[in-house]
This record gives sequence, structure tokens and C-alpha cells, in this order.
Amino acid sequence: MSVLVPATGTALSAFAGELLRRVQGRCVETMGTPGRGAFGRIAQEIVETALAVLDPQLERNPGAGIPDCWYRLGASRCACEIKYTDNGEVELKPRDVAGMKLGGEHKTEAARLAVLDIAFPASFWLLDAAAITPGTFSAAAHAHLQQADEAARVAAVVERLLRGADVDLIADELPAKELIARAAAALV
Repeated sequence: MSVLVPATGTALSAFAGELLRRVQGRCVETMGTPGRGAFGRIAQEIVETALAVLDPQLERNPGAGIPDCWYRLGASRCACEIKYTDNGEVELKPRDVAGMKLGGEHKTEAARLAVLDIAFPASFWLLDAAAITPGTFSAAAHAHLQQADEAARVAAVVERLLRGADVDLIADELPAKELIARAAAALV
């Protein structure tokens, strides 16, 4: 018997998707192409903050660190790389993949790739990255790697953060990140 796996991530609300697209639009409008990088850092902040709400022991790896963070949801300590996409695909460099699998300086039991997909309808993916290779990666084409329970928990916190930030999130990078921190503090 075969099981059909839907090729969708954990759905985010229409509000969340529209807000994220507007934040990206603001970044690109004010900065041009570098605005995509600024939005990527905002998206990373949103996902890392959501993970930190679920695991207060989360360890961030700031700057150009690979992986982006280490967290524990359930029994496994995970090394996680965070990406966003507006077209269903992300570029994974060899160091992204190596960082997830090796866990950097920390011992990890699992590798995760988090993808915040802001294309309509917006979704969140949290994938087992053990077998992922460098190159262009489509989460939908690898839906069988989705960690559905973990993704649902993280997506629920992402939603709460975005609702807490509301349209004030449509700002430059630093004020947007500060707003995410305030929204997280309000959740506790």
C-alpha cells in the first residue's frame, strides 16, 4: 500500500503570507536587490525566535554561521539552517548542507532545513535534512522529508509573532527585528 504525501508545507494564514510579502516588498523597494538579503535576515529572525519560544535553550549562531541555530523539539537536538523563498526554491551551498549535517561545534542528533515560503499560499517547511544535497532545492518536491508535528508547532508560534507585530513589521531590517523580539516577549 502506498501513501500519498501532500506536497505542501504547514499552511500559514492569508494574513501571515500577505504581511511577509509586504515586508519583503518594503525591503526590496527601499534597498533594491540587497533588500532580498535583508528580508532573509528578518525571516531568519522570525523562525529563530519562534524556535526559541518553543526551546528557551536554543543557541543562535549569529552572522554567517552555519548552521543558523541549534534547538531541541522532542528527543533530538537539531542543527538548523533557515531559508526563505518566494518561488518555491532555495539555493543550498555545500557549507549550508555540511553545517546542518555536522552540527558545527555542537553535537547534534538531527539536521533540519527550515523554509519560510511566502509565495501564495504561504507555508512553513521543517525538513529532515540528513539526505539533502547542495544545489537548488524545492521543499514541495521533498515533502516526504517534512517533520509535520515539529513544523506545525513552529508555524503556530510564527503566526502568533506575526499577529503580535502586525503591520508595524513593514519596516527596515533593524526595527523589524526589534519588533519580533517585543512580540516574543509579549507571548510569555
